[in-house]
Amino acid sequence: MARIIPHRNKKKHGDFPDAHTPHDSKTENQVIITLIRYNENYYDEQILKKVDFTTNLKLDGTISWIVVEGLNAIETVKTIGEILKLHPLTMADLFASDQRPKFEDFNHYLYINLNILAPEKKDDSILVNYMSIILGKNFVVTCSEYPIGPFLHLRKKIKKDYRIRIHGTDYLAYTLIDCITDNYFDVIEFIGDKIENLEDELAFSSHSATLPKINALKKEMLAVRRSIWPLREVINNFQRSESVILNAGTVVYLKDVYDHVVQIMDTLEIYRDMSGSMLDIYLSSMSYQLNEVMKVLTIIATIFIPLTFIVGIYGMNFEYMPELKWVYGYPTVIIVMFGIVGIMLYYFRTKRWI
Repeated sequence: MARIIPHRNKKKHGDFPDAHTPHDSKTENQVIITLIRYNENYYDEQILKKVDFTTNLKLDGTISWIVVEGLNAIETVKTIGEILKLHPLTMADLFASDQRPKFEDFNHYLYINLNILAPEKKDDSILVNYMSIILGKNFVVTCSEYPIGPFLHLRKKIKKDYRIRIHGTDYLAYTLIDCITDNYFDVIEFIGDKIENLEDELAFSSHSATLPKINALKKEMLAVRRSIWPLREVINNFQRSESVILNAGTVVYLKDVYDHVVQIMDTLEIYRDMSGSMLDIYLSSMSYQLNEVMKVLTIIATIFIPLTFIVGIYGMNFEYMPELKWVYGYPTVIIVMFGIVGIMLYYFRTKRWI
């Protein structure tokens, strides 16, 4: 059955594409911190064993991307909050999963909360990963419950393409949001394939097990809509922000992402309408099958009514029934009964009842 499974409940990181961190009982409660520093002519990536990047954030002419994967070690994340001087409300949001995506401006930094969706074809589900983006003047912090596969490709792209490295932190934040938005298209395509399969099942082999699939699909799309719909407001508030962190040139790119989100929502609304119509098709199909069964039973009962009448007459125990002692009485009655059946079937056929 299709379902939405929060990624934090999964047993392994491999459920998300290209998850690069091995997962076992020893690392389950650890936080993995990757520090990426770059500018137009420089790129460096390292995994930090402890929270110690204060000096790196103060370097002039470089941008620091701090990737925090895993939110179970509360003290470690609190230390990050103290170093970056994050607001207590932001710290509370970092540990609160399953919340509505939002955007907040705290003057010296911007906070964005998103839900990352990924299709899982093995168990026919959609996985959810919670993520926060903290955007400062010369740093970006991404906090997620588990590693995010698409960001691995983004890292490689930043390392190879200097054209990304010439922009500021606001462009990096845009690139992250754009990467997440592109992943939504895979989710929409995944839902579209499931709708096509259900439509084929409704058309050719609809049965009682189809209804739970339709209901599960509707709940799944409702949860996806709840994750994607607020993103329009998030991007709109982001591009309208008057913060000095956001450059005017990045606003154009954010508008493009906004258009993509609108396109995704339009497609999702179409799919919602299709899933609603599938329920009507299912009920109509079940009603049609029931009518077919009732029609067959009615025809059989109608055929046997005159036969039962004849049998009832000759089943009476009267002594002076002239046909009882007739030599050809039995075969004559059988022939008459078969003749009645034939005439009735012919009549039903001409009426196109069968």
